[in-house]
Amino acid sequence: MALWILLRALVLLYLHYFQHCSSFNLDVDKPSVFSGPQGSYFGFSVDFFTPSTSKSVLIGAPRANTTGSSSVVERGAVYSCPWSAASNCQQLQFDSSGMNDRKNAAGAQMEFKSKQWFGASVRSFGEHILACAPLYQWSTYGFSEREPVGTCFLKNKDSVVEYSPCRSSESILDSCNCWCLQEKKQNKT
Repeated sequence: MALWILLRALVLLYLHYFQHCSSFNLDVDKPSVFSGPQGSYFGFSVDFFTPSTSKSVLIGAPRANTTGSSSVVERGAVYSCPWSAASNCQQLQFDSSGMNDRKNAAGAQMEFKSKQWFGASVRSFGEHILACAPLYQWSTYGFSEREPVGTCFLKNKDSVVEYSPCRSSESILDSCNCWCLQEKKQNKT
């Protein structure tokens, strides 16, 4: 019994003097609370967005479903939430290729956006917003084979550029400098 009391006292002493983590809030009296779609992992990634005109918070929701009729499920989303307490969050549009997956000339599905976790990482600098989908998949050879290449979108006001260095087509496979395609090519030989 005495050993149990001593052990308990040592644990409490350890927890008191050696805290492993701490947290902070920017405003404890009037906190800003944002909410998003249920089950979307809203808040998985967060960054401040301070362009020259306003201030807001960028919030990633990698399991969010997109609106409209689409075969893509849990595509993910990024929301811009104005810093003012009375404002609602607005979903930002990044992907201009449409709501459905792209297909090649023969009609075979080339990309797989379902459960790609778009919004899992969000960063901003000035007027630029970078949002990525690490689980995005691409098919070089057809529907039966998928390559988890990931993709990112860089947005500057209304201009959006997609960046996916490991995505290719079969015709450029031999000259691609991407590490993952080079390794794939080596494994096929």
